[in-house]
Amino acid sequence: MKRRFVTLGAVVLALFLLVGCGEEDQMREDLTTTLDALITQDGREACYLYQAGPLQAQAPDSPVLNDVKSKVTYEIGEMGDGTATVRFTTPDLLQILQSCAEAGAADTQDLLDTVQQKLQGDYPTREYAVTVRLQKVEDHWYLVPDTQLENVLSGGIIEGYTDQVSDWIDEMEGANR
Repeated sequence: MKRRFVTLGAVVLALFLLVGCGEEDQMREDLTTTLDALITQDGREACYLYQAGPLQAQAPDSPVLNDVKSKVTYEIGEMGDGTATVRFTTPDLLQILQSCAEAGAADTQDLLDTVQQKLQGDYPTREYAVTVRLQKVEDHWYLVPDTQLENVLSGGIIEGYTDQVSDWIDEMEGANR
């Protein structure tokens, strides 16, 4: 009788571990599929975005941002409890823009053209470690977008813009004192 309980316990433990490992594998597979789709933006892959918002609403006619996204690489780290840690390496778009402006880009189009040229050669990169949230919906894990992920996929331009606006506000508040 005791032997049956031990055997039954071992079977239950094995099933629990298999289901748990399978769940993590499914989470990793769905996250990989979604990140690949966001980076390539070719529309051929499934994209599991939960309440997508701005990530899916971005203008398709942004060649520079599409070039930046196409250079993003990532590695999925620890996973569990509906989250995953992802290490991204992206072109440092702020540093690229600054170097193009310092090189004397004549106007906006010239600046954008110069950025695209720089992205074809050697360019500065930046690393990010992001903890993303995932939401289980039926048979798939959906990525819950947030501003941190959007910033990474933009090469840091959102963070740079936010910092610039904060600096302008600080300057205006200082001038009004």
